[in-house]
Formats: sequence, structure tokens, C-alpha cells
Amino acid sequence: MTIITLIHGTWARGAQWTKDTSPLAIALKERIEGDVRIETFRWSGRNLHSSRRRAAVNLRRHVLITARQYPEARHFLIAHSHGGVVALYSLADAEAMGSVSGVICLATPFIVRRARPLPKQTFGLLCGFVAVAVFIFLGNFFREWKWISEPSLLLVIALAVMGVLMLSLRALLAWCVLGRWKADFGDIYNAIDKSFSLARLSSSELLILRAPGDEASAALAASVFASSIVGKLSKTMTALYRVGTWVQGTNERLGAPGRGKAALLTILACVLAVVAAIGFNEVRIMVVIPFLLVLLFCFATPAGDRFDGVELRFVGYVVQMVYLVVTLPLLLLCSLFSVPFGLDTALAATLMELSVEATPVGTFTVLNLEAATAHGLWHSLPHSDAEAFDAIVRWINGWKTQKSIGDAKRSIDFD
Repeated sequence: MTIITLIHGTWARGAQWTKDTSPLAIALKERIEGDVRIETFRWSGRNLHSSRRRAAVNLRRHVLITARQYPEARHFLIAHSHGGVVALYSLADAEAMGSVSGVICLATPFIVRRARPLPKQTFGLLCGFVAVAVFIFLGNFFREWKWISEPSLLLVIALAVMGVLMLSLRALLAWCVLGRWKADFGDIYNAIDKSFSLARLSSSELLILRAPGDEASAALAASVFASSIVGKLSKTMTALYRVGTWVQGTNERLGAPGRGKAALLTILACVLAVVAAIGFNEVRIMVVIPFLLVLLFCFATPAGDRFDGVELRFVGYVVQMVYLVVTLPLLLLCSLFSVPFGLDTALAATLMELSVEATPVGTFTVLNLEAATAHGLWHSLPHSDAEAFDAIVRWINGWKTQKSIGDAKRSIDFD
């Protein structure tokens, strides 16, 4: 017996192709060897990462229940668009993966992520930036109130606001991501990163069907391209920030007697940063030089020197504000360009680099349909075209029941 679960994509909860009377369902029942049972898995269809994750939990439950009811049956998942992502999220669980014979993804945009190289202080810097804004606001708003307009009191209030803000943001993130109020920011990031993990299937377990000119994939790819360009600038600014912090630390270790050497090291670091930026073509020199001038001003003077009564060691922290002012808009742009993946995915894009790929990481069988008689949306072609039906039927019929899915062998010619 063969059980086939049809999974719709985004905004397609009532998709006709998932019904038992659709052309695809009829072709599967008529042409697949043995008894065939067609089931439909419905989820919210919302374009949110959280919705896809919740759907994956329910799909995993469906797979396990089906496996217990029909222990001798082969179970295949056929999923369209983001439904394919839901399927691969659900099979990240080893027990569920062992209950499924294979997955067929139709026009699925696979979301692949990488860690975004950001300083660990970025979250704190963001809160510090807000605290400075609060400091300035309070100074203007209460300028008539002499008892509260004292700089020292305003600083205390601003620092208190920064602390409350940091704790509140971290608590909110912890609750949204981990379901508890208290958690380290690193735990939150790891949980977000893990939530994007796809099942690692082999080429015998995953068949991918695509159509040329897929509108949805093209739209997502355009947003990824824009985000990646902005991300390159963000990487460069992060690299320069790290150069600056290294120079600041060197200056503090050298102390006042090493003023000349510290300034020389700063200039050398700036030159190396310019050469690296130009060499890798990540950003033009007109973008790099202003930041390097700030580095030179902030870090060339060793700790302990004073300028107009202000200890210049604290001026070094200006570069952190400069870094945040330059980088934060870039991260927000990355987030904006990731909105097509979902609003919550856009927030995650500030912490990690997201891209949409034709396949997950690995080696798989991919059939790009000829689509000679196509009509309507190309994105919908894989679940409505006769060529796709033939490929799906041959792939399922070519699956041989073995002791484990990894032993499944296929010898199918799609040409």
C-alpha cells in the first residue's frame, strides 16, 4: 500500500490540486502500483516562519499517526511551494523521517541561512544608542526643570532606561523564541538558528520539480539579492569595527608614553583596512575613509590623556556609536528585503543571512520541467502539468522497499 500526503503552499489552504479528485490525485491513484491512499494535510498557509514551524509540528504528528496505522505502507509527501519547507522542517525529527519513504517538492523555495558576523556587543550597542537618544530627549524636554536638567541626573536616568530596555528586549525575545522570560541572548540566537534547520535527506529520498520562470522564486531571489548587497556593506563595517577595537586595546596597553607608536599602529591598521576593502570589492573607498578617520581620531590617543577636561579613553566609545549608526540601517534594510519570507523571518534576517535556493544543501534529483503547453502561473505548473505527473509516478514506482530508507535504490531516467 502507498499513502501519499498532499501539502499545499502559502495562501493556498483550499488548493484544488490537494483534493482527492484533482488531476494529480487521479493520476497517482491510477498509475502507481498497488493500492493508493491520498490524504490532504492542511495548515494555516500564512506567510510566517512561525506558521510554517507550527505546521511542521502538526505534520510530524500526522506522519507518526499514519505510520502506526499502516506500518507496512510506503508513505510519501508531495508538497508545493512553502509546503516543501514545512515537510523538511517536520522531518528534521529522526522518528518522523524514519516513517517516510520519500518527499517530492514542487517549486519549493528552500531557505538556507548562515550566521551573520556581528560583534557580540551589537545588542548592547543598540540599547546604548536608544539610551543616548533618551538622554538627549530628556535634556530638551526637561530643560526648564532645573532639578532634573542636571547632566549627572540625566545620565543616571538614561543608563537606567538602557538597562530596563536591554532586560525587557531580552525577556521579550526569550518569551517569543523559547517560551520563557529568562534566557541568555546566545540561547535565543541558537534557538532561532535551529528553527531554520531542514531535514538532511539523501538524493534517493527527495525529488525536486521546478518550472522555468517561476514567479515566486524570482521575487524571493530579487529580495535575497538586494539583502546580500546590503549585507556585504554590513560585513565590511563589522570588520572595520573589529580593527578599531583591536587598535583601542593596543593603545590602552601601550599607555601615554607610547603615543607615537599607537598613532602609527592606528594609521597602519587603517591602511590595511582600506586595502582589504578595495581588494575584496566590498565597498568603495569613499565609504571606508570617513569611518577610518573616526577610528584615527578615537583610537590614536592612548588612555589617560585629556582634551578640554575630557578623558579621551571615553572618546574611544564614540566609534561604537558610529558603527551602530552605520550598521543598524544596513541591518534594517536586510530585514526589509526579507519581508517576502514573512515578517518574523525579516526580524531573524538582522541576526543571520538568509537566501532562497533551488535545493537544500546537498546532492539531489532535480527535474526542470519543459512546460511546452504551460498556461497560468509557472509557480503552479509542477502540480498541474502532465510531464510532472509522469515524473512523480515514475519516481514513486521506482522506490524499492528495503530495511531502511537509506538503502532505497532508484534507476529512473527522466529524459
